[in-house]
Amino acid sequence: MQPTRYPAPLVALHWLMAAVVLGMLASGLLVGSALLPKMQEYQLIQWHKAFGVGVLWLAVLRVGVRLWAMAGKHIPPAPLGTKPWEVMAARWGHLGLYGAMLAIPFTGWLMVSASPYGLPTVLFGNVIWPNLPIPEAYKTWAFGAAKESHELLAFGLLGLLAVHIGAVVKHYYTDKTNILPRIWFGVVAMLVFMVTSVQAAPYVVDYPKSTLSFKGSHAGAEFRGKFTNWQAVIEFDESSLATSKVTASFATASAKTGNVSYDGALPTADWLNSEKYPTATFTSTEMTKGAKQFTYNAKGALTLRGVTQPVTMVFTLTPIVGNPTGALRAMGALTLDRLAFGVGAQSDGAAEWVSRAITVTIDLTATPASPN
Repeated sequence: MQPTRYPAPLVALHWLMAAVVLGMLASGLLVGSALLPKMQEYQLIQWHKAFGVGVLWLAVLRVGVRLWAMAGKHIPPAPLGTKPWEVMAARWGHLGLYGAMLAIPFTGWLMVSASPYGLPTVLFGNVIWPNLPIPEAYKTWAFGAAKESHELLAFGLLGLLAVHIGAVVKHYYTDKTNILPRIWFGVVAMLVFMVTSVQAAPYVVDYPKSTLSFKGSHAGAEFRGKFTNWQAVIEFDESSLATSKVTASFATASAKTGNVSYDGALPTADWLNSEKYPTATFTSTEMTKGAKQFTYNAKGALTLRGVTQPVTMVFTLTPIVGNPTGALRAMGALTLDRLAFGVGAQSDGAAEWVSRAITVTIDLTATPASPN
């Protein structure tokens, strides 16, 4: 099973760098703004340099950890349903962020080393940071080039960060996909969405213990199958059902029954049409309590073969006895009219062979997302 979140070292570095980069950018914008007395501005310059050195070292370390994670295949894939251009944009955006986090401190270091003022860099009031060895003949040119590059790169980083955060918000509100648990780190991550509303607690699906299956009948005999490639994001709080929601995506080509004939037909154009519609999605829009204890109703929309239909899934959500992590087990079923989505409409539009009613069943185990 592919990983669903980034490894702990990358998570820690992500949020630590976010804090240090914020300090570097904020202090840099304040320097020269005439908002501070000269002595405070001088002290802020030293802090700005310290933040820059911190970003430089952390960026080098993060590149190394990232390469380790890639080599060990610890990087989670893009969420199902992510468009190819979004995947490519994310890759280039991350390359830009890594490049800026290396280049900005380095150009600052070069600028200080070539500065005509000759002031030493003192980190946190105690540690002397050495200057780069620049020949006197090139110092004036190096200072001007480094200063210009440093400022342009800083504004470029601000733009990249705006796009980076905007992409997270876009996924959350437009795609109904919360990618934050992939890089979760306690309160810092939750602050991103505190400006909107209090959200239900996120849960992480234990995929080896979970299944997404389906059943129907063919020529009067029952068949069963399951999707081998799917993802789900769950946010649930019994006391806040208004903010509770579930989204799920599954690769249509991963539908398997164990019957060679059925498995050969399912991805074809008349049935699931996996080439044109590789992903199906369910997004809940309303969560309410059911008539029985631990029973809930999830109203939402199912998109399959490019067709979206309103559906309601009735499910039970019960705690797993003896599990210290607070794990829950969710079990539910949803009966669909395959012809409403155009599944098999041409070859069996009268449902003489394959039943119109197809029941989709979930049986999953999920644990509260830990803050690491």
